[in-house]
This record gives sequence, C-alpha cells and structure tokens, in this order.
Amino acid sequence: MLTTVPDVGLYIHYPFCRRKCSYCNFYSEERGLKRRTQYQQALLKELGLRLSTARVKVATVYIGGGSPNLMPPAELAEIFRKIRSSTRSVSNPELSIELNPGAVSKSFLTALKSLGINRVSIGAQSFHDDELKTLGRIHQSADIMKLVERLKDLPIANFGLDLIFGIPGQTLSSWEKSLECALQTAAEHLSLYCLSLEKGTALNNACLDGILQPLDEQIEWSMYQTAARMLAEAGYEHYEISNWAKPGRFSRHNQRYWSGKTYYGFGPAAHSFDGQRRWWNVASIDEYINRLENDTLPVKCGEILSSSEKITELFQLKLRTSEGLTDIEYQKLTGIAFDELIDRMRQFFGDQFGQYFEFDGKQLRSTLEGWFVNDYLVTKLLALNEELQDGD
Repeated sequence: MLTTVPDVGLYIHYPFCRRKCSYCNFYSEERGLKRRTQYQQALLKELGLRLSTARVKVATVYIGGGSPNLMPPAELAEIFRKIRSSTRSVSNPELSIELNPGAVSKSFLTALKSLGINRVSIGAQSFHDDELKTLGRIHQSADIMKLVERLKDLPIANFGLDLIFGIPGQTLSSWEKSLECALQTAAEHLSLYCLSLEKGTALNNACLDGILQPLDEQIEWSMYQTAARMLAEAGYEHYEISNWAKPGRFSRHNQRYWSGKTYYGFGPAAHSFDGQRRWWNVASIDEYINRLENDTLPVKCGEILSSSEKITELFQLKLRTSEGLTDIEYQKLTGIAFDELIDRMRQFFGDQFGQYFEFDGKQLRSTLEGWFVNDYLVTKLLALNEELQDGD
C-alpha cells in the first residue's frame, strides 16, 4: 500500500481516556483499558505490517488520543523501537505527545525525555475551573501549572497549550485571563480553538435542551481578535487559523496536514494521505484488534482524490495558513489564470474583499476576519471557481 517517499509524518492514536469530555467527538473510549495489552500488540503489528513495505524516512511522530499519558512508558518504548527498526529518521525529527494535566508524574515525563520526545502539547483548554467543568475536563487549572513546571525542570522546553474559547458561560474577561495565564507559562506554542458544538456530544445536547446557552458569534469574534492582539504583542506568530508560535516553533507535524505532505495514521479511526490517496482505519477498538490478530490491515475505506476534491483541499488547507495560496499552485491544479479568480472574487465580495483577503499579485491570504469565517469563504470560492471552469 505504501510507497517510498522523501519523508513522512506518523500519527499514533491512543484511544483510551479516563472520561469522555463533553465536547469531544474524536474517537476514544472512557472504558476499555482492560484491552490495553491487546491494543498494544495490534498497534505494533499495524506499524510492522505497514512500515515494513516502505523504508520511509520519518520526519515527525505525533502521539495523540484519547489520553496518551495513560500509556505505560514501557509501551511507549515498544512503539518507538518498532518505528526505529522499520524506518529511517531525518535529522532532528519532531517527536510529539499530547498530555492532559493531572496525574502526570515526574518519572513519566523523565521517561518521555529518555525516549527522545522533544515536544509536548498540553490539553489545558481553560484556566478557570468552572469552564473546565462545563467542558467535562477532569483536571483543574492548578494542574496545568504543575505540569508546566515539571516540564521546565526536566527540561522539555518545547511545549504548547491548547485553549478553547466560545465556552457557554465564558466571558471576554475570563478569556483574557486564560490568555494571560497561558502567556505566563512561556509556552512555545498556543493552539486556540473556537468551541464547535458537535452533534451527539453531551455539551451539544445540553445546549439543545436549554441547560446551557451557546455564546453569540460576535462575542466569539471579539475573543478571537483579543487573542490575536495579545499574542502578537507577546511575540507569537499567527501561522494558521488556530495556531500561534514563537519563531521557529511551528508544529512541523501539523504543517504536513496543511501543506498536503505525506502522513500515515495508526490506530482506530486514524487517517493517512500520500499526496494522491486518502485512507482511514475502522473506528472500533474491537474490530481494529480483531483484524490485526488475523494479519489484516484495519483499513475501513480509501479514495483517490478527484480533480475537484484536490481543488477543494487546496482552498481548505492553503487558506488556513499564513502562507496562503499562490498563483502557481492554483493555475497548476485548475488550468485557470489566478487573475481570473481574483477578478471574480472582487466582483462577488465587493468592498468586503479587503476585509477577508490580502492579495499582492501573486499570493492570496486570509485576513484575521477571513480566518474567522473561513468555512463560508471556502464555500464561496469553490462556487466561483466552478463558475470559471464551466465558462459562466
């Protein structure tokens, strides 16, 4: 299935967590740790089966979940031994892991460092205990600072924080306080996500039932503007819709996703992409284990991207980043002169073109307001592009 490429990113999914957060729609289970040993063996087998057919060079590894801090260090060591025995490594690979605050011991962090992990992403989400409770998180704000201090003591200097804005009951003032606390940690990276009420989650159900009240979009826009201002003043670069970093500390793994580079996902529900094809694993721990016990890859489905799907991804991914979309990228994929699209956009958006976009003659970038309404803009751009292709 895999072909040799210059370098790849690997995503390792750990699907277990102590308790499912009320807003989470990622594949994970809050029960089932009794299957941990079976899962570990299945994961090692998938790594072996897939990587053995392509002696790739690994540029990044990202271990996410779930709650990867539930993994015993011995299991993490097995995973890295399997990766290193089945691949080559580029110079100075980025090796990342997600950690949830609370119950992360110093010995666990020491083990991470000994394995070569050089980047940690902390699921902080908020520095207010009432907001953490609304989100269904099991840690408290004090746990975030404890984890940060332990990372600094090791040291693992390259750590980042995830925060959420748009939480029911959150105020602009409480959001500013969370940002101030985050800046006080001197984190190298900050990911700030606007809460999305996903169908089927406990938080969405609470809002539908009138138990909680979603925030108004104008308040969320004010929160986004406030974050952009505070982080710019603190020296962070806003390099993607939801991501800020100190110079040289961008997430190399996530940049692979946004730039269309090759990445392979391992574990249930994990996705992979090789530049032309996308495939994804079954979203069931039991089925995942069963297939691999029978020496069968756990792929549920896959697709070769059509020309229209490639164009969709070009807009969706490139306009998420500060680099934006170039005339060469657009014309190579569509056969249409970039100026034709820009003219059509100016006609459609009118005076709002400058609100949403920056264009220097070669490169189209989203403004902060453009990023905030990115889904709307991508939908409109795809429609305009389709009109050009149809000759309308």
